[in-house]
Amino acid sequence: MNLMKREGLHLLCWMVAVVVLTACGAATEHDHQDHGKEQTQDADVEAPLETTVTFAPETVQAGEETTVRIEITQNGETVKDANQVSFDVWPEGTSAEEREKVETELVNGAYQGTYSFPEAGEYHVMYHITARGDHRMDTVEVSVQP
Repeated sequence: MNLMKREGLHLLCWMVAVVVLTACGAATEHDHQDHGKEQTQDADVEAPLETTVTFAPETVQAGEETTVRIEITQNGETVKDANQVSFDVWPEGTSAEEREKVETELVNGAYQGTYSFPEAGEYHVMYHITARGDHRMDTVEVSVQP
């Protein structure tokens, strides 16, 4: 009788192992099905916004009005429907409280604003763009001549 109980116990252990392994295999297949859906959703996401920042005139002079022009593209096409485009300006070596915010307007396919750099030196210009569900910001440096 002991032998029958032992064989029954072995059989029960094997059955539990088969059920557990089958359940794990089913979960793995399910994960792969979801993985394919994630790839489809990622393909629907739009390409990132790309920016080009230029200054006019190219040589920035202290005390003179300078146009900061921000061109925004996505998939090679100009973005003309941004919710908000602005930039902050501050001299090298100063704190964030000393930043000056400048709003822009859409002119000939680019967002632009004007600023007069008060004195010669190195400045930071950080742009902020909110467009098509995306927010971008980056900093460019400009050297202001006397």
